[in-house]
Amino acid sequence: MAKVKKILAWEMLLSLGAPGIGAYLETDDGRKVYTATPFEPKKFPYQVNHLTDNDNGRYGGKGVLQAVHFLNDLIAPKLVGVDVSKQFEVDGWLRSIDSSEDVNKIGANTMMTISVLFAKAAAFQSGVGIYRLLNNLFSSRYGKLALDKLPTPIITILENRSNPNLDFHAFSIISSSSFPFSEALKAGIKIRSTLKQKYNTTEINTNFQALRSISESANLSGFKTGKDTFIGINFNAGEYENNSTYDIKDRAQSFSKDEYSTFLKSIDKEFSPLVFIDPLGPNDWSGWKSLNASFFQESYLVGGEIIGSNPHRLKKAVEDKICSSFVIKIGEVATISEIFIMVDFARKNNLSYIFSKSLYEGNDSFLADLAVALQSDFIMLGRPIHGESLAKYNRMLEIEREISKSS
Repeated sequence: MAKVKKILAWEMLLSLGAPGIGAYLETDDGRKVYTATPFEPKKFPYQVNHLTDNDNGRYGGKGVLQAVHFLNDLIAPKLVGVDVSKQFEVDGWLRSIDSSEDVNKIGANTMMTISVLFAKAAAFQSGVGIYRLLNNLFSSRYGKLALDKLPTPIITILENRSNPNLDFHAFSIISSSSFPFSEALKAGIKIRSTLKQKYNTTEINTNFQALRSISESANLSGFKTGKDTFIGINFNAGEYENNSTYDIKDRAQSFSKDEYSTFLKSIDKEFSPLVFIDPLGPNDWSGWKSLNASFFQESYLVGGEIIGSNPHRLKKAVEDKICSSFVIKIGEVATISEIFIMVDFARKNNLSYIFSKSLYEGNDSFLADLAVALQSDFIMLGRPIHGESLAKYNRMLEIEREISKSS
């Protein structure tokens, strides 16, 4: 296997104009692989740190020139001559430099840049798709994981970012798992188009109205809601939780915890969403436990912010049975090896997992390969209209063609 000749990093722009790390790794036979490292802002103490400059004169303090310096001047020289197949060893070495749980010395963005570059370089050298290389790596350490499916896309069709009347963060379409990925993607795009044609989405005034409009749009598009397609909701309830009450526009008065739980059950009864992401605040551990025990039998109660891709909180979530699935974001983890550990733990405990894009992304499709390699049930790539999301959707379509040819 080839060895590292050079690693070079630079500051680049990710989605929403946020700065991030771009980098390439060149091997001693002249081949290069590139990456754009995703970034998820830290909101809670249990999430990882990203190394930023804290210079308010540049990008509001979010610049990554210090991380670039660490990569180019401190880390890269020590990796020259290292075999690119040494994924686990390199990840372990990175963690030996910064063993803090929240990666507060050199930053998760610095570590993940190197981790992804090594995986891409090893795949290139082996002549296989990145998803196959990652799957082989995982299987070599944790037991054979068959590559027999693609994750079902959770396709965002409406967000509160584009409609301030909505409290829930995002509304999505999820096709039946019997749909091939390409057909599921087409269904989501068709329903989104119908929604935009039939409704002025900026005039939807409540979350319930949004759900009705989406359900009707699915039916108008020729899909039977609850059979062919399902609704997914990313509540991000921490944004409207206030001292154990929930303030949303579906009624004038605040919901108490019990009233809000009843409200969620009414959503479940009328629309039967398949996926509920973060319907409660991230500190309401007892509420999550009660909710999971009470009515989530045929849907996924998904822990996003409450877990934050943190292995210790994941373990506690399993012990307390607060959810049936959780979200993994590359931008919330330091190395690929640590993602493997979480996936292995989840599989051993019959917990579903969903790979999701981070808030700030580049036109890098690595997430698609990772989700296929680790056989997640679902993948969230955002709205299929922006370059950073389209790169990943198109990579999923490419992988679907490759797998169908080889089967």
